[in-house]
Amino acid sequence: MKIFSIYISFLLAGCFACSPKTNQVVSANQKEDSVAHPAKVDSVALNPDTTTVKTSVTGVARFIVSFYSIGEGTEQNQIQKLESFLLLFRQRTGKNIPAEKTSWGREGELDYCISLSELSSGDQSMFIRDVKEELKTARWVNFSENSPCRKPRR
Repeated sequence: MKIFSIYISFLLAGCFACSPKTNQVVSANQKEDSVAHPAKVDSVALNPDTTTVKTSVTGVARFIVSFYSIGEGTEQNQIQKLESFLLLFRQRTGKNIPAEKTSWGREGELDYCISLSELSSGDQSMFIRDVKEELKTARWVNFSENSPCRKPRR
């Protein structure tokens, strides 16, 4: 019985030691209180290869576009449509719409976590509606709103 209780103690200690910890990065330009707001973006840089703005969106994203596969890979033409839409939207409106691209599968599955904090709530709804319309022919895409971003595959 004593060995069993020691085993359980070590097991619980190991679980707590391995539990994920939240690491939040604050850039020098951020205010201290921005760590408390999970939807803040802490860096933005243009990736010229894909025309996607690479960001670091922590916590809950306003809108997520998830491209998945059922054994045939993702629909690359639909991914390109989304990237073109984002680029044209940024050019047309002059607003920075951060989109974090996260690969999570073995067949090219990926998510775009999109922060819409620069848009009013009405403009956010229109943006989401327009993206869904743009991707209406996609067979393997899911849309989520106000959801946590998926962690990248290791």
